[in-house]
Formats: sequence, structure tokens, C-alpha cells
Amino acid sequence: KVPLTGETGWRYDGTDRTTLHNYLYTVENTRDFDCFVVGTVVSTNKKKKNYFVTIKLTNVDNCEYKNPIYNEKEVSVGKLMEINMAIDKVIIE
Repeated sequence: KVPLTGETGWRYDGTDRTTLHNYLYTVENTRDFDCFVVGTVVSTNKKKKNYFVTIKLTNVDNCEYKNPIYNEKEVSVGKLMEINMAIDKVIIE
């Protein structure tokens, strides 16, 4: 699970999208989030001093935002999301 927060607004291209951002602090499993997505790890990669995990999204039903995007990519089931483990927070269950 990846907890996210959103910033709703019109984008420069005229679309009504919500830009999702990661939490920059430690989160607890029991907290209620505006949005969290669930996925399966498909690859890992170490770049310089950062460790990245790519997940394939399997559930986005717990995201309250309309038309969410993360790093300029659509957030929907089947899409890939790259998580920087040095910055982004995840909940492993």
C-alpha cells in the first residue's frame, strides 16, 4: 500500500486532474488516508544512493480523488508506479 495525498486543480493542459504526492514523514498503518493505492512489486532497482521499487497497481478504490496522476502518469489498475524508497512511504501488510 502506498499512502498519498492530493492537490486538486486544473492543469496547464486544461484537464481536471488531481496530482498525488507522497507523504514525507513516517506514517502509521492505522491512520486514515485520503488516498492509498495497492500494488504488487514487479521490479527493484538501485540508482546511485536511492532504492526504487516498481509496483503494478492492483487496487485504487481507496483513492477519494478524481482523475489522479502521480509523476505525470495516470493512476489506475494495471499501471506501473515507481516508488523511491528514500522518499516515498509504503505500508507492507
